[in-house]
Amino acid sequence: MIVYAACVADQHKFDTICHPGIARAFRDGDIMVTTSSTHSIFEAYNEVLDAFRDRTDLEALVLLHEDTEILSRSFSSIVRDGVASPGIAVLGVVGGTGARGIAWWEGNGVGRVEETVDVVDFGVTTGDVDTVDGLMLVLSPWSVRNLRFDDATFTGFDGYDADICRQAREAGKRVRCVPLPIAHRHHRGPLHRENDDGGSFRFADAMFRMKWDPNAGPAPLARDEVELVESAWMAHLTPMVAADARRVLHVGDDTEGARRALGTDSPARDITTVSALGDVAADDRFDVVMFADALERTSDPGALLATARGHLNEGGRVVFAVPNVGSYLYLLLALVKGGRARRHAFEESVAPPVHLFTRREIDDLVAASGMCIDAVSTSTWRNQAFSDVLLPPVASARGDSGTDERLSALRYFVSARVAPGAAVTFPVAPRRGSQVDEGLAALMPSGCGRIARIDEMLGGDGAVTADEEIAEAIAGLDGGAYDAIVLGTALEHAQYPGRALRAARALLAPGGVVLASVANALRFDLLGALLERDAWTYGEGALAHHPVSYYTRVTLDDVAADGGLVVRGVEDEPADVDPARVARWSRVASELGCVSDIATPMGVARMRAVMVAAVPPATVLSVNESRG
Repeated sequence: MIVYAACVADQHKFDTICHPGIARAFRDGDIMVTTSSTHSIFEAYNEVLDAFRDRTDLEALVLLHEDTEILSRSFSSIVRDGVASPGIAVLGVVGGTGARGIAWWEGNGVGRVEETVDVVDFGVTTGDVDTVDGLMLVLSPWSVRNLRFDDATFTGFDGYDADICRQAREAGKRVRCVPLPIAHRHHRGPLHRENDDGGSFRFADAMFRMKWDPNAGPAPLARDEVELVESAWMAHLTPMVAADARRVLHVGDDTEGARRALGTDSPARDITTVSALGDVAADDRFDVVMFADALERTSDPGALLATARGHLNEGGRVVFAVPNVGSYLYLLLALVKGGRARRHAFEESVAPPVHLFTRREIDDLVAASGMCIDAVSTSTWRNQAFSDVLLPPVASARGDSGTDERLSALRYFVSARVAPGAAVTFPVAPRRGSQVDEGLAALMPSGCGRIARIDEMLGGDGAVTADEEIAEAIAGLDGGAYDAIVLGTALEHAQYPGRALRAARALLAPGGVVLASVANALRFDLLGALLERDAWTYGEGALAHHPVSYYTRVTLDDVAADGGLVVRGVEDEPADVDPARVARWSRVASELGCVSDIATPMGVARMRAVMVAAVPPATVLSVNESRG
């Protein structure tokens, strides 16, 4: 027996779309039920689970939207075969892997489904996934007996699919996409789903991350993942090590992988591997010092290069790899997505980058550390349609012959040697954990009685990477509950800003706010410098205090969700820009198919945000309480 259950808010849609489809698949012995709720789809679906959890003849429970239509009688056979597969808990028609929140489409998609305005097709129709879309959920008998939609944590009509799928996977069960013959008769795409629901989606996304993501930010890679990432870099770096180099120092995470790569063709080579250059004795000397990922993970790469130079034997080399922030991939998201990308497309690394590079900055840093470059290679990514549009104006603006190489390079691999007679000239990187942004005071709600000023506690000597300082400042507060917690610019200096926000959220009084100020990574003095000068210049403008996290309006929402918060309001500080230059690049963005007016985010210098708890404790209702 298969049970078909629809959550009905619009009776006409159910009568004309859903009901005829169920009738098409219905067989003797099957059951159809409807449920509804003005408060929560979690509650509505739990009513169905509770009604059938003890049925020993249940083969599958099909939960579907009122605007989902079953197209073929073969549907029931596919469902029976699907739930009979070993370990299956949930089936769906489309879904994905790798997304951190409830927006599964931001990961790697699987499946195909006809929709009213288009066909969603990821090219692969079958496969295990993290989450399937709730337009149709097929639950196995095990799921009906053992799982429940979390109506204690969530309210509304978003996130139920991601949460039930996560519950199943945590129990060791499988979630799978299969080619079900259905159509979704609606007009809302993912972008509408995120923005036309009064904030329900963002609230649910924040609560999902609070529940399931203890890292409150990108989780550290596992050892095998580190090896996989760095092995790709070693393929470029190892050929830069001279065959006669006898002593080699590798600085980085994947020490065993480095030993294998460097020693395969030179078994007699003396290879030393360390996680940090500070672990090496001051008088130790090497023929080669190699950084697989260390330079991007320090706020002062010039100092690291200069220190490495001091560990070289005569004629030695420093060999390193760094990501290129001026790549096609980065600019593609900046221009084409118009700020909608949730994460900047920094080429995959073993940890969030602290320092960003272009070829111009690599040249400057190497020269400032008293060395010169003798070899460069790249890992590349090209999108022909993108490069055909972007390359001519960028080449014209820069006036250099290496434009295509600099745009297509995802990562640079560099070999540098000591320049005879050259001195170390680089400036010491500033160390500033946070600034006080006086503009935040105007955003504080009236009547705030208890206020915590984290920005003033960090002071002028805070580290550029300020996660520990922020955590210590919040932990040092005199308990909750605060009506307002003012972070100033601290989030710019946290590699894992979600953790800072989660700690602040725990101290909020009901209705309390967190105030933060972040520079806009799409402002024209940053994006324009990349387009026109291949420059990501530290020490001036928005980068004067070496931020380590970068924000657009959408990434601000995303980081807030990491901390269980939602952005209630944002005040934009206008940037001082040349309208003619912005208009020029806006036209280029338009030719690239930009989804929004890039001129608007380009004109914002700084965003001051008011954040509130996603679901204040006083509004979390049980099923009985919500029904009075």
